[in-house]
Amino acid sequence: MPERCMKQSSGNTVATDPPRVYLLPSVVALRRTLSPGIGYAVDALVVGLGGFASVTPSPLYRSYSVLWHFSPLTLTLIYAT
Repeated sequence: MPERCMKQSSGNTVATDPPRVYLLPSVVALRRTLSPGIGYAVDALVVGLGGFASVTPSPLYRSYSVLWHFSPLTLTLIYAT
């Protein structure tokens, strides 16, 4: 019977067998996905909502500028960051 270990020059023993792979049952639940049409509609809704939310403060710039005594440049820099 051939020996399954080799001796290194440092005296350590090195295994020559390939590593064992143990297959375990999956514990991850199956993923649920949307149909392509519904996925596209949800995506369009999220993008549209993001676009709407980004322009909502625009009419308030003048009010904030007067309320907080900001110059137009200061207010622009605040909203640009």
